[in-house]
Amino acid sequence: MLFTALLVLAGIIAQTESHMSLQEPPARNVMWRMGFQLPPHADDDYLICTESRGAPCPPCGDAADTPPPHPHEGGGKWATGIITRSYTMGQKIKVHVNVTRSHGGFLEFKLCPHNKVSKPVSQSCLDAYPLEVIGQRSRKVKISAPYDAPEMLTFQLQLPVGVTCDQCVLQMSNTAEQFKPQTIMFRNCADIAIEGNAKTSFAAGQPEAARDVNRQPVFPRIQPDPRNSQPSFSGGHALLFPNAQPAPPATQPPFISSRFGGPPPGFPRPQPSFPDPSNPLPEQKQHRFFTDRQLHFG
Repeated sequence: MLFTALLVLAGIIAQTESHMSLQEPPARNVMWRMGFQLPPHADDDYLICTESRGAPCPPCGDAADTPPPHPHEGGGKWATGIITRSYTMGQKIKVHVNVTRSHGGFLEFKLCPHNKVSKPVSQSCLDAYPLEVIGQRSRKVKISAPYDAPEMLTFQLQLPVGVTCDQCVLQMSNTAEQFKPQTIMFRNCADIAIEGNAKTSFAAGQPEAARDVNRQPVFPRIQPDPRNSQPSFSGGHALLFPNAQPAPPATQPPFISSRFGGPPPGFPRPQPSFPDPSNPLPEQKQHRFFTDRQLHFG
């Protein structure tokens, strides 16, 4: 542990004559400084690119004229596929950027749920997931140090809800203000994983409502079952009501309450489906309500 801490400190000191690097989460180019068993990377905070018309800068800091596979992209030397950090969907994550020689401008961060460690990530995928900076009104972090001065930036990013991945590419990008009107960019890429949580994980697929937005909700309806006294339900979970009786057949004359003269002569009086109504308990009232609903509306 002490050796690792000293190695990290020595790495930061050794970068003081260069430009900038993403150190938390560790970018591909600085993993060797952060305790990962990788060979040293010369000029690991000098991943610089001059962009021109028809020659856009690659996503992860390689020069535009570097032949593929680019060293810092999938399939390249430094894109090992090692996941340096694992997070949870929607988490706020800590970010450290070591600006060893400021050229001004802003930092921007983007994400791509790539899941293909051996293939280069596309800038269009990264552009689809710009990350919010916690506590700021914009998605940019300003480099405040004067030109050629150092600065250590620490802040938080908000991971998007609904995005999980075994391998996401997190991109840091800076367009140097000092060299305008030229477009000179510093870029780093880190490999991270984002897991779902118990409340929002879609590992088993999208919720039913998300798959079919036109589907009408299905409400359970009571259907009489002549084999027992418990009502059965179609669609949804069954609710059990003690002593519930099936609804009368459709051919049977409607039952006329004794308040209106009693049943017709010879009409068999049905058995009551609830306790004595003269002194109902609270739970008996509940049973009577649902039984009446079954008899008259089922």
